[in-house]
Formats: sequence, structure tokens, C-alpha cells
Amino acid sequence: MSLLPGGANGSEAGRSWSSAWRSCSRRDSRGVGPVEGTSAARSRSPVTSRCQRRFRGGAVEVGPLKLIVTVSRLDGSTVAEWTLPQSTTVAALQEKLRESTGIALSEQRLAAGTELLEGERCLGDLKELFDRSGAADGSVNLHLTLVRARAHLALSGGDDGTIRLWDLATGKEMQVLKNQTPDLGVSGLQVDWARQRALSCVDDFSLQLWDLKSGEVRHELRGHSDDILGVEVDWEWHRALSWSSDRSLRLWDLQSGVSLQVLTGHCDEICEALPDWDSQRALSWSEDGRIRLWDLEQGVCMFELVGHPTEAIKELNADWTRHRALTWSGHDGTLRLWDLLEGSCIHELAGHEGGVLRAEVDWARQRVLSGGRDGAVRLWDLAAGACLQVLQGAFRVAGG
Repeated sequence: MSLLPGGANGSEAGRSWSSAWRSCSRRDSRGVGPVEGTSAARSRSPVTSRCQRRFRGGAVEVGPLKLIVTVSRLDGSTVAEWTLPQSTTVAALQEKLRESTGIALSEQRLAAGTELLEGERCLGDLKELFDRSGAADGSVNLHLTLVRARAHLALSGGDDGTIRLWDLATGKEMQVLKNQTPDLGVSGLQVDWARQRALSCVDDFSLQLWDLKSGEVRHELRGHSDDILGVEVDWEWHRALSWSSDRSLRLWDLQSGVSLQVLTGHCDEICEALPDWDSQRALSWSEDGRIRLWDLEQGVCMFELVGHPTEAIKELNADWTRHRALTWSGHDGTLRLWDLLEGSCIHELAGHEGGVLRAEVDWARQRVLSGGRDGAVRLWDLAAGACLQVLQGAFRVAGG
């Protein structure tokens, strides 16, 4: 069973938008009212839904200046443009966007500069953002950004061969995708929430590319002769790299469904692969402790990295810009730093008694923190290949 959340990864908004939205939500929960220390406060008439500015001595309506509102996406492309009264609220503008674009209100966030706007806010209140250039007729321009906030969705695949789309907010099932051949289990999933696509690993040694909108399979990718153990996807460039128990890796074109390269040479089952799509390289490692560096464009092995003594590598971490990789073994108790340009081992970091179970790398500072079966945590200097500190008993081993 696989489970992949939509949440933040499927949103067009970054973390800065999220924090700004939380700030707006907190302000909204307190209601809109006079701000201490100011001479005016905003309010909205519950009868006319028109914005007013309340001064000492009474309420005065905002002037009837024509307001040209342009709503753009994060990439700068225009979504819509309207001439609206300054009394228009953000909520009313969002409703117009829903009617013209079909984007649900729950997915809309409107931003002015770096601030996400509350629904009760009036456009006439954003005077500091008015653009009066070229406005001979007395009109002003207001530029807003539409930030899409996707619904909190999850996609799961099971042994019954179905893929199910879930709404995490309600816990309800939204869609069921079924294989053409029943009872073929789904062993893995990768999802592109922005483009509404998914790639599934199926028990008949194939991959299926799904269109989540239509619920149909766009391509079946066939070529492996044994179970597919994993897949990595570059959705932007329509590429996927899969690896299988048949000891091969395959590079796929997702637009055509064609296998571009077949990478062979491993003599044992492949544990995992790590592609770098920018440099068109990939690292893969197998149960015999051997690592292969591949040129994906040419489909050839550039280097075989041998060092861990015929034991499975626990994990691998790569810094492609520095052409470095770090591996550690769950059996021989060492970490190894590799030069990916030369295909050689730079340092062997030995000190743990038993296997290394976990490591965290800071490539910028050239430091790595490792935890082993011996219960010790070790801080290493990668540049010097030396252990800087040992914290005995700081690493808890389950069952130990």
C-alpha cells in the first residue's frame, strides 16, 4: 500500500505564502474592527456589502474612481482583468474568478505584494498599491496575484489493483481508478499534483501513467521482466527512471511511453537509484555493495564504485554540484566519501562497531553526523576524513 499526500507539494504557493496565510487567518479570526492608535478603521455594511471608511464624526464612502483590477498567476500570466468599483470586496472578486475560470473558492488565495488578502477586505483599501500611470481618464490600476492552494488530497494504491483518491479534510473517497486487468496489485506511486498525473508500479512488471482528471491510463510502460522495485520521475521533462528485480534500470519518455535506455550491469538486486535530472546522471546500488554511476543520455556506466565489502549499502546521499557522494553500510560500520568525477573513494570513515544505521550530511559545512548499532553518534569532518566527536550512548537502537 502506498500513500502520497497532495498538501504542500501540490500547491503553487511556497512556504512564505503559507506563513502569510496563517497570519491572515489569525487576523480574520479576531474580526475586522478599529485598530488601536489609528484615526480610522475599516468596516463593511452588512446590507450593501459596500466598503466604508469610518472617521470621527461619521462614515464616508470611498470615492467612485474607476479601478482596473488585473489578476495574474505566479508566473506573471494574466488570469482576468475587470473594471470594478472600489467597494468590491476580495470575496466578491474571488467569486468572479470562480465563475470565469472554474477555480474553486477553497483553492483561491489573492495576494497584494507579499500579503495574502482577507475575504472582507475592500479593494479600495489598497490605495498604496494603486498604479496611476497612463490613467488620463481618472482610472487606476491594481495588480493582484492568484495563488492556488490545492485541496489536501492523497493517492493510495493497494493489492486489489485499485488507486484511490482521497480528500484528507473530509476523509472521503473522491475517485477510484481501476486497472484493466483485475487483481494486479499496485506496489508504488509517484504523483504530479499540478498536472494531475500519476505513475504506478504494477505487479505485472509494468508502469502505468494515469490521467487523474479523466481516470484513464495514458501509457503502459513495458520492458522489465521482474518486479519493479522503485521509480523516480522528472515531471517537468517527462522522464522516469525505474529499477527492477531483473537487475536493470530503464529510462522512460512519459510523453510517448517509450523506453529510452536500458541500463544493465548489476550482478545483484538493485536496492535503490538516485537520479540527477539536471546533469543527466544517476547513481544506483545493489545488494552486493556495488555502486554504479550512469550517464542517462548515453545509457552507459561511467564508473563502478567498489569499497563496502560485499554488504548491502544502507543509504546514499549525493551532492551533485560538488560531485560527491556519501554511502554507509549497515554491516561493516563504515562511511565512504566518493569522488563522482574520478570514480574513486576519497575517505573511509571507520569507527563504529557494527553497522551504521543513519547519517545526516551538511555538504556546505562538510560535516556528517552518523549513528550506529553501537549506540554511538559520531561527528565527522568530510574534508579531513576525521572524527571530531564521539557521543557514547546518544543513539538508541530499536530492540537493542
